[in-house]
Amino acid sequence: MTLRYATSTYGTGVLFDVGTVDSFLVLRESTLFSENNYAIVTAGTGQSVQVLGLVGGARGIAMINQLGGSSLNTIDVARNGSISTEYVAISVQSVATTIINSGEIRSSDGAAISLSTALDKPMGTVVNYGVISGESGGIAMSTGGALSISNYGTISNVDPLNYAVITDDGNDLLVNRGTIEGRVNLSLGDDVLRNRGLIAGNVDMLDGNDRVDTIGGTIDGAILLGAGDDTLLPGLDVENADGGQGTDTLDFSRLPGVVVALDGSLDNAGGAAGDSYTAFENIVGSQLGDDTLVGDAGANLLQGLGGKDALYGQAGDDRLAGGRGADTLDGGDGDDQLDGGEGNDSLFGGLGADTLTGGAGNDTLTGGGAGRDLLTGGAGADKFAFTLDDVAGTSIAAANYDQILDFTRADKDKIVLAAIDAKVGVAGDQAFAFIGAAAFHNLAGELRISPVDGGYAVMGDTNGDGVADFVIGVTTSAALVAGDFVL
Repeated sequence: MTLRYATSTYGTGVLFDVGTVDSFLVLRESTLFSENNYAIVTAGTGQSVQVLGLVGGARGIAMINQLGGSSLNTIDVARNGSISTEYVAISVQSVATTIINSGEIRSSDGAAISLSTALDKPMGTVVNYGVISGESGGIAMSTGGALSISNYGTISNVDPLNYAVITDDGNDLLVNRGTIEGRVNLSLGDDVLRNRGLIAGNVDMLDGNDRVDTIGGTIDGAILLGAGDDTLLPGLDVENADGGQGTDTLDFSRLPGVVVALDGSLDNAGGAAGDSYTAFENIVGSQLGDDTLVGDAGANLLQGLGGKDALYGQAGDDRLAGGRGADTLDGGDGDDQLDGGEGNDSLFGGLGADTLTGGAGNDTLTGGGAGRDLLTGGAGADKFAFTLDDVAGTSIAAANYDQILDFTRADKDKIVLAAIDAKVGVAGDQAFAFIGAAAFHNLAGELRISPVDGGYAVMGDTNGDGVADFVIGVTTSAALVAGDFVL
């Protein structure tokens, strides 16, 4: 391969047709200016064009032959180099092209960089340390596969109706540590935006399972995640985000503690202060801070991670995970799954058939409300607490009773019935009398056990008719004794 170079050249048509073999160098302090065409055209593989001087006129550089498989080409604009044209400054129709800009790439009536390739081929990489600015966009891709953009400088569009950056199909990556003046559209595909700088405009991710991480950055516009299962990692600046269709997640794991209510019942606070979130289903809380996370009427996943967290599922079949710390979990209505994780947690299932897992620590588990609940305490001295609303009307015959799945006396577990009035016909709150495996004596306030598969059924008679008014199942290898209860 031969390296060709040019001193100052003015004219019409293509000034330098490099062909398919040679690379090209625009010397420092040289000017290439075509009044009506591209100044430089290449059509090969493994070619490079380096700009130390100025390329101007109607159009700048064209790397063509998309269908022919032109690939692995490089355009390098040096710090004092410049491509400044009326129409497209750089047009790329090839595969896996790298554009590195440390100077200026500008178009007064077109896109600064226009890209296209076959849909199943990687577009390539754009790395910007300088300025990329176009009337119809700084970087615009019409067709093609994955594109990677790393911006440390400034990318802008002159016309506010256009996009500063717009891509097409493919799993695109945009890393912004500088400034993007204008809107961003990463279009179709599973795209990733990591913003540590400023984006002065809306961000539209469109379809795909996208990820937007703006921790340490600012987006002065709406964040529109579009269809797909998307994830947003908000920053500390005020954000306005719409998850769109799909199952979308707010991830605050790298921020201080937050207050976020998907149902709008609380004002967002802490690391989410001033933010507005629409159409999100899941929340991940802070690694270290204390979070208050509230779901909505849909099926939510709420994760507290570290800190002393309070999680409220509300209506819907929710999953709540406390993580580390002494957490409070309330499933609300629906068939919920609650996992306290590490720490001394309080779990309340609410209405519905709920599954409660305490995890490590001295936990308190309350099924709460109608529905057959399954309770697992895990390691530690756990309390399995019941209310009359939770267990009333249950029976062995219907097998609709709540079940404790891992009662362990050695761990000092307790079955807490103190919230149930043992004698409904007597004023005040009466405690049960434990009578072991004996039959009821037609006396209100008796509590007995009966062997069932895997353990025992705990039955209480609150009105003295000799019939159990509630049943609780307990999986255990040893017969229950009075000391296992808080009556």
